[in-house]
Amino acid sequence: MIVGVFLAIGAMFGLIVVGVVALAREYGHTGAAGLMLGLWAAGSLVSGTVYGAIRWRSDPARRFQVGAAAMAVGSILISVSTRDLALVTVSLIIAGLANAPTLITGNTLASAVVPHDAITEAYTWLSVAVFAGIAVGSPLGGVIIDRFGPSVCLTASIVAGTVAAVLATTCNRFIRPRAPRDLNSSARPSQADRP
Repeated sequence: MIVGVFLAIGAMFGLIVVGVVALAREYGHTGAAGLMLGLWAAGSLVSGTVYGAIRWRSDPARRFQVGAAAMAVGSILISVSTRDLALVTVSLIIAGLANAPTLITGNTLASAVVPHDAITEAYTWLSVAVFAGIAVGSPLGGVIIDRFGPSVCLTASIVAGTVAAVLATTCNRFIRPRAPRDLNSSARPSQADRP
């Protein structure tokens, strides 16, 4: 279930990246695309740093659901602002604020629900899922841009964001972490936890 969310998030990332590059080109400011996407990543960096500094006590499955929903809303914000590159840039910064916290929480959930001896494999699957999603979203975005233009490509990212939000909601219903200590600590297992 978490892998599906990460796959949809990756597809959304792929669609947004190629959509922004094509939109900047359409407006005659191709060089602006790198700055725009860099600011999107900067929003994610800032929020991820703040998010990681907080010692959370709330349910991570619920935070995952809220984060995925925020990413979907971010894709809507980006899509409706395509009439002006400055608005798209501001929308990217705002939308980027949801990226890192959602991915962090997904990884936290994975480490809390899989057996200790499968944690590395779980992280690998999540990483692969994001990159696989990007590998699907980027060329799909290219096809959409060629046929309908960059604005439609950015609108298509809403579909991927919505799928991620729906799957995260499903996760919230079915995934329950093993124990609270797994949610806030990346420390090594205690002697009692070791085989």
